[in-house]
Amino acid sequence: MTLLHLDPHALIFAANVRTEIKLAREFVASVRERGVLQPVVAYPGEDGPVVEFGHRRTLAAWNAGWPVSRWCWLRRRRGWIG
Repeated sequence: MTLLHLDPHALIFAANVRTEIKLAREFVASVRERGVLQPVVAYPGEDGPVVEFGHRRTLAAWNAGWPVSRWCWLRRRRGWIG
């Protein structure tokens, strides 16, 4: 498996069970201070990497001002890449 460095603004969101995502200020502050502790999981899509798991973490990274992520596992639709 390979941990990728991706621009969080380039990630595309897959369907999510949440219809509205609210981020607590404390959550964004934690990401700003400590980073994303659990990697986001994405897969290659036609228009770029698609976030499958970790929508809130990705949005928190955006809000924390992170220009590049160090926290995204990219996988095939079946199995992991790397």
